[in-house]
Amino acid sequence: VSSPQPVGTALQAASPGGASARPTAHSVVVRSPARVALSVQAVLMLGWACCVAILLARFVRAMARTRRLIRQAVPLPLERLPIDLESLGRAVGLRTAVRWAVDARLDSPAVGGLLRPAVIIPPDLNDSLTPNQLTWVLLHELAHVRRGDLWVVVFQRVVQAVFFFNPAVHLANWIIDELREYACDDAALAACKTSRSDCGEGFLAIIERSAGHAPVAAPALGLFEGRMLIRRRLLRILDNHRTVHARLSRPAAFGLLVLALALFVVPYGAPGNVSAGSQNGLRSLRGARVSLEEPGNGPDEPASYRPGAVWHHQAAQERTGGK
Repeated sequence: VSSPQPVGTALQAASPGGASARPTAHSVVVRSPARVALSVQAVLMLGWACCVAILLARFVRAMARTRRLIRQAVPLPLERLPIDLESLGRAVGLRTAVRWAVDARLDSPAVGGLLRPAVIIPPDLNDSLTPNQLTWVLLHELAHVRRGDLWVVVFQRVVQAVFFFNPAVHLANWIIDELREYACDDAALAACKTSRSDCGEGFLAIIERSAGHAPVAAPALGLFEGRMLIRRRLLRILDNHRTVHARLSRPAAFGLLVLALALFVVPYGAPGNVSAGSQNGLRSLRGARVSLEEPGNGPDEPASYRPGAVWHHQAAQERTGGK
């Protein structure tokens, strides 16, 4: 009596021709697991996701540092400065309560805080600036708060992290940063009663204090421009022939509205018009094809027309039989 073969092996029996028998129902075929290879698109997507995660993590870390700096700053007594801070807020059109604080780690004024904005200044800022110069500098910082620039900066940095591979996004952010400083400079010039030369000297004093020091971590708005932008800002401040606007003028607002309609409404409306025109063209072509394929409109033509060569042949036979 032969011992039974274990289950899970292929049963083989010798045949007269020497060939092995086929596996029975009890046989089990063991297959090695298939290896799935990632496509090039999947590898690129994983690399993009890793880069975005790293950039966003760095941005969140910078926001945490800014929040910690604001919480550790010492509140500024209003009587410490030779100017009225509440009147500065009214002059720039600010409707949000702003916290004033002092921190020795800063060399120039900075703005931070998304929900509770705060203006943080160095403790010795009053010693290096005259009251007129200090007025323009603080009005510039309050203009950032009134315009909501902190939220814009957060949106810019998130978009730049997601589209880090697109140079157009970096260029657009650079232009937005430059125009934001121009707008705040003009708002400060329009709100203060100081001469252009005093404003320019105050700006240069802030530049001198910040030279050679690390910029304030985003999303705080501090002084972190290049030499070219500093020169352009100074020339704009000292230009007496240039008209200063505290807010966006009506013609400029209308132009931006028209540009937004041209960029968003027109492209989305064009495909619908093109598709409608293409559908009308297809209908006309189909009608022309059907008219060419239909037989002559004779009195003995069948009432129901079925296209096709076979049906043309049957219709011709019916006409011949009727005659």
